[in-house]
Amino acid sequence: MIKLVSTYDNITDVKSFSAKDIDHILTLIKYGYPQIISQITAIRNMTSHEEQNIAKKELPVFTCNGTFYRRNNVSLLQYSSFIAIDFDGFSSYTKLQAYKEHLKTFPFVYAFFVSPSGMGLKAIVKHNNTNPAHHYNLFVQLHRIFGMNNSNFDSVVSDISRGTYFSYDPDLWLNPCCKPFEFVYDLGIGDKKGKVVTGKKPVTTTASYHYETSDADRLMNGIFQGIMTDKQVISYMNNHFWKKQKEDYQEGNRQSSLLRKASQLCKYGVLYENALEELKFRYCYAGLEEEEVEGKVAYCYSSNVFGSNRKEILEMREESRRKANQANSGTVPVSVPLR
Repeated sequence: MIKLVSTYDNITDVKSFSAKDIDHILTLIKYGYPQIISQITAIRNMTSHEEQNIAKKELPVFTCNGTFYRRNNVSLLQYSSFIAIDFDGFSSYTKLQAYKEHLKTFPFVYAFFVSPSGMGLKAIVKHNNTNPAHHYNLFVQLHRIFGMNNSNFDSVVSDISRGTYFSYDPDLWLNPCCKPFEFVYDLGIGDKKGKVVTGKKPVTTTASYHYETSDADRLMNGIFQGIMTDKQVISYMNNHFWKKQKEDYQEGNRQSSLLRKASQLCKYGVLYENALEELKFRYCYAGLEEEEVEGKVAYCYSSNVFGSNRKEILEMREESRRKANQANSGTVPVSVPLR
């Protein structure tokens, strides 16, 4: 199951690629963070659809159908196991709530949440289609399941690179027993005209990647600092692992070891800029170009879930402390008085 999707700063942004696990995005939508809560609250308080549509353009978006080097149909990097389905324009809150219960009856609905306007629903469907060329065929099949006699179903969002707005919904529903939609290609539907190109990556590889720390990452990192600071994480990794791995800085090992260290720091919740400063010091001294180091660190922070292994390093530190205390207590001599 492929769970990585791309995120972008807003609906007009097609370049600032960042890859996140879809569960991480759903967590952000459920629990929110200051900027998105403020934006969504303002949108839902607006009285005209025109005002809402303008304001929504400032919201971050994610491409549920996979990761993209550029947000267009010919720049797909990896097709995901998920597709977003929109249900818009409910005439009342009561009807919206009732439709939530209806969506729960479909075993392949992975999650759903209220749209930015507050009067629509976004359903995330899990599927087992692995061929992005058949994405339109999959979409039409779902349209037939959801869309017949359903005026709220949005049938014009079939593009594979379609962006879905971030939202805020404390009542986001996640299916605890989701089963994928069993996709079987329907010859009667065919495929949408136009080309879907996969695996299109920048010629200069990771040097072209760019990463900017999100407000959500900063908020998470701020919580971490009270327990173990970024400096302490880096110091721990150096003292217990990195300084023993001198071969990491030899030609032939530098790129792979840099990617490993950057991924570790991202998963341990170290801010991108702090990780970059440390790794530039280590690897530029070892002979790598600054641009290459920046590109590889940005790639790792775009491709991993920030803070996902934070518990692991805290447990490693506690285990190290426990062993050190045991060693110290075991070396204290017991003095026996002489007769």
